[in-house]
Amino acid sequence: MKQPNVISRILEYVSAIGLLGIVVILLFQLMVRTLSFGSFSWTDELARYLMISMVFLAAPAVLEVDEHIKVEFFVDRLPPVVKDVIIAVSAILVAAFAAFLAYSSINLMTNLSSSRTPALRMPMPLFLAGAVIGSAALALAGCLKAYSRICDVFVRNPDGRDSEGDL
Repeated sequence: MKQPNVISRILEYVSAIGLLGIVVILLFQLMVRTLSFGSFSWTDELARYLMISMVFLAAPAVLEVDEHIKVEFFVDRLPPVVKDVIIAVSAILVAAFAAFLAYSSINLMTNLSSSRTPALRMPMPLFLAGAVIGSAALALAGCLKAYSRICDVFVRNPDGRDSEGDL
């Protein structure tokens, strides 16, 4: 299995810290409610925004190690060259969608620049930054994956395996 690059690895660690933050926040909220001190409105909001950011920030690493949800039944039965072309086209589509998502998220950040979150009263663009960074990194990872697979079409090992060792 291919290891993610440095940028994806950093985003993966930031995402893991976000997951840890969600666990701590929700355990805190559970303890407060169990001890009947009432509840805080900001814990649910912060956990929700951390989850959204976590998903976007982890996506590039997931794409690089090829762990996204996919249907492999037909693709695995294709000849290696055709399989590489299909994977390259798929990666280009992912990159195009991610680039559009990053662009749209930047526009949304600009439009909501003066908005604040309801409970935390934090600037809304702060919570949209994860979507922008993650989408931009996903677009880059998609382009790199497409490039790698296109190179595999033209440069194959004598035994028919690609650069990742797959048939």
